[in-house]
Amino acid sequence: MSITQCKRPKTLISRERIQPINQDLSISTTQRLLQPASQRWLIKPAYDCYDITTCRYNLCSEATTPYRSKSMEITAEELRRRCAAGEKDFGGIIVREGEILDGINLRGVNLRGASFHSVSLVGADLSHALLSGAYLSEAVLDGADLHGADLHGTGFWKASLRNCNLCRAQLNGADLGVTNCRGANLSEADLRGARMDNTRLKGANLSHADLRGAEDVYLEGAILHKTIMPDGSIQSS
Repeated sequence: MSITQCKRPKTLISRERIQPINQDLSISTTQRLLQPASQRWLIKPAYDCYDITTCRYNLCSEATTPYRSKSMEITAEELRRRCAAGEKDFGGIIVREGEILDGINLRGVNLRGASFHSVSLVGADLSHALLSGAYLSEAVLDGADLHGADLHGTGFWKASLRNCNLCRAQLNGADLGVTNCRGANLSEADLRGARMDNTRLKGANLSHADLRGAEDVYLEGAILHKTIMPDGSIQSS
């Protein structure tokens, strides 16, 4: 099977932006660096909103990204405890880097704009979860269940998604750059406008997936069946 590639101008998407919060301009840089991270700088994704009707990225306004203003840091232990108590709204949380949430049940939970940078979510149940605009760079989601999840505009830069179930997931405008998706189930997934540079897709199932407008797509080794390609054509391997 030939290698399929589709490029879109790099200027249409910005992966992330470092945004100051509660910044006091009257203090020096040295004083600011001595402040707790939660009071100093908040590194959050600032993905441009992908408009599936025009196939273009548009800058998100604060009105369209309300969860960023409610961000809070949380430990894996606290998240597990609150989930077990039945809580379902965790929009904008920041899970500490390196925390382990393997096997956690977050089915249908609101995690819009949440940060899981370098967090382990092996075998986690995130099916039908709301993760639009979330930040999962370098996270490990091997074997996780994300079928039917809302992942539009979500950042997976350098994440591991091996053997992950992403069937019918909404990944339009997501950043899958340098992710390991080997053996993943992406059947019927919406990948319109997704960024997929250096995404490893060997053995991944892309049957009936929609890749229209996706950028830098390399499908060597992927399973295709009535897959809608970046140029709108339909291919099967």
